[in-house]
Amino acid sequence: MTIQTWISQYFDKANEYVFITGASTGIGFEYLQSFASEGCRCVVLSNDESIHLVARETSAKFNVEVVPLQIDLADLSQVTKLSQQLNSFKITVVINNAGFGYKGDFLDMKTEMIVNMINVNSVAPTLISHDLVRKLRNYNKGFVVTVATINIATPIAKNCIYTASKFYSYAFSMAMTKENEDKDIYFQTLLPGTTDTPFHVKQGAKPSALTMIPKDVSDYSLSHVDKVICIPNRTDRYVFPFFSRIPILFRMKLASFILKKRLGV
Repeated sequence: MTIQTWISQYFDKANEYVFITGASTGIGFEYLQSFASEGCRCVVLSNDESIHLVARETSAKFNVEVVPLQIDLADLSQVTKLSQQLNSFKITVVINNAGFGYKGDFLDMKTEMIVNMINVNSVAPTLISHDLVRKLRNYNKGFVVTVATINIATPIAKNCIYTASKFYSYAFSMAMTKENEDKDIYFQTLLPGTTDTPFHVKQGAKPSALTMIPKDVSDYSLSHVDKVICIPNRTDRYVFPFFSRIPILFRMKLASFILKKRLGV
């Protein structure tokens, strides 16, 4: 099912909203462009002040309401207040996209970075889902995307907190899908591979191989609304099922090799 079909069947453009985290750049930004182009009102979140400009420009471009929220999901006090802010909107699409990582030795990481990464990648989307999926169940409709990573196929050295926190998101999203299988809510767990976004640049990595652009990732996701596990990269779709059959120590070694090949780290 495409997002156009889902919108025509389930989404009330006059009264409902799409909620997207991490919407100022990268994959989240492309989700915003896609939904806005379909005439969907959006509430968009980022910790960067540029979200206000992105919202204004997108609103003007597509003549649709875009509400910006500048919130740091690493700060759980802000996350708990978010629920009250979202009460003003009837949200029926939830895109849990925000996340960040660190590529390097675990012992080189500062405690603050470790806590922030777990909060953004794992705790915040859990709390957001706890609030919004409850409402979707009352509406008996909705579309929820949890953006994890293809890296959840195996633990990866020098990428340990990111892959661990995203594996949590993967496991949580899949379990949430099962718990709501009797509801008319579509749940998608997105496993993007290497994507050319500021995500990698901030870590000092330069994607060089098997790289997708953000629009390709969001387009694939929105072209497969009913795909529970959604893998945009064609090569990853073939490789992913076989990883679980490989002994874990060899799997980790292979993953480290692939990471270095793709990102140079």
